[in-house]
Amino acid sequence: RDAAGTVSLTCANDLRSVYTTDGTAPSPQSPAYAGPIALPSGGTVQAACLSPNGQLGMIGARRFPGFAPLGWTARLGSGDDPGAALAVDGDEASLWTSKGATLPLSLTVDMQQPRRVGGFYYLPRQDGASEGLVETYRLETSLDGQTWTVAVNQGRFANILNNPTLQEVQFTPRSARYFRFTALKEVQGRNVVSAAEIGLAPPAGER
Repeated sequence: RDAAGTVSLTCANDLRSVYTTDGTAPSPQSPAYAGPIALPSGGTVQAACLSPNGQLGMIGARRFPGFAPLGWTARLGSGDDPGAALAVDGDEASLWTSKGATLPLSLTVDMQQPRRVGGFYYLPRQDGASEGLVETYRLETSLDGQTWTVAVNQGRFANILNNPTLQEVQFTPRSARYFRFTALKEVQGRNVVSAAEIGLAPPAGER
């Protein structure tokens, strides 16, 4: 999925593919892939290739958490860090690592428009290193960037050092344009924060 929220599929040997986005397994009668699939609010795509005789291949599935971060901006509460944009660029292969700051450290994100939100996700760095993995955090939301409401206080990503996979947390639904993620403690107590992606998601059942 790109930053605009469109998902692309490919099959080897230019085979035709079919897919679903409603949680059901694809079949030969499912919609055929004809171009990027719009998934701006997140969700799961299941897909499979079709052989020339119409036989369904192995089914693959991919979950895309939360809103696509098109146009989002990010800044540090402690000052400018141009690299902070890498935490909201829609590319899980990119990496933001804080430079020269001490914890707690806050990252404030402007989603450019109010949205109905009820979930949060943190994708740790995916390069195998542990530096900057967040263990405990606080999440706040705001409509105007001035008045903040706590969505998650003293949250903890359990066992993230040994299992640095996508972390998803639900909270009480509300409207927000801004969110502020504060890293309270790094997994090994270092003064550094890293993230592949950070974002918000719609309330469960409201995608």
